[in-house]
Amino acid sequence: QEYFPNTTICNLGYPGDALDGMLLRVKQIKAVNPKKIFVMAGINGLYLQPLQVFEEKYKALIKAIKRECPTATIYLQSILPVNNNVSKNHCGNDKIVEANEIIKKIAKQNTLTYLDIHKLYLKNGEMDKDVTKDGVHLKKECYNKWANFLKPYILE
Repeated sequence: QEYFPNTTICNLGYPGDALDGMLLRVKQIKAVNPKKIFVMAGINGLYLQPLQVFEEKYKALIKAIKRECPTATIYLQSILPVNNNVSKNHCGNDKIVEANEIIKKIAKQNTLTYLDIHKLYLKNGEMDKDVTKDGVHLKKECYNKWANFLKPYILE
């Protein structure tokens, strides 16, 4: 909201939530009657999850969102890279790249816009260590790059 003060933003993300939890909360998305939905999902649980299962769960989430919010414009955002020198508790970047390819494919199959946020924070094949506090999450001051990337999609 601080980046888009003249636009109503409703963040329905929960810390540590995975695709299963997001699927259970699709009715909450419907309740706010959004014009646009920006989906960022998948990093939590990806470490222990085969990519085939990830794909099935991601598809189920998008199908449910489309069913509950048929008039909303939906954007699928890539998963951010991680910095493996800072955090060893998440999957590696190779798996994240594969998961992002799945998200891109799902976007294409559903005629949705895929937004590659991953590339914004990538340096030498992983998340730039200067933008992260724990190897996974961005420092507060580093969200501006993401907000600037999303700006044309939010304001169109």
